[in-house]
Amino acid sequence: LGAGGGRYSLQFAARGFAVTAFDRDLALLETAQERGRTMGGKLRTALLDLDHIASIKKRLAGSFGAVFLFDILEHTGDDQAVLKAVRPHVRRRVFINVPRETPAELREKGLLFGAYQDLGHRRYYDEESLARLARKAGFKVLHLEPLNEYAPQAFMPLLFEPKHLPSRIISRLLYGRTRLVRYRRFWNSVAAVLAP
Repeated sequence: LGAGGGRYSLQFAARGFAVTAFDRDLALLETAQERGRTMGGKLRTALLDLDHIASIKKRLAGSFGAVFLFDILEHTGDDQAVLKAVRPHVRRRVFINVPRETPAELREKGLLFGAYQDLGHRRYYDEESLARLARKAGFKVLHLEPLNEYAPQAFMPLLFEPKHLPSRIISRLLYGRTRLVRYRRFWNSVAAVLAP
């Protein structure tokens, strides 16, 4: 959800997964479709504005094995309503990445997570607030951890390196038998794996 130009969707589609990329920007979805044709992957696209909850329920008719919300929830008007609307359509997992609230000890020293001080962000999260949000929306939190400034961009491509047997790793993520890649650098985002 919030697929934009298909950065992650196309990686899954190129490996044979059935992928539907949702976004509210038609031009970005057309870009994703064009990239999909050149990559040989099968990618479906559909318009969806996450700020219109009724639209989520209507457009997500059906069920998805996994849903990815990377750098999306912080832009929505009501993040809890979005997750609640998505929940009935998820069979296995929801993968989330959101910008992390700057910890108090860093704020006091004038150190901020500059990469995520985005004027379009309506909110920031820490591990506790993201877990609380997920539980209120009816999800079980399977895994939660802070990641560095490059996540999810850093760990997603690692899934697709030939030496990592991508289908096996992706399958393990979907079925909960492995953990996200942990980066011990400067953590400024929070990633979560949820189950309905």
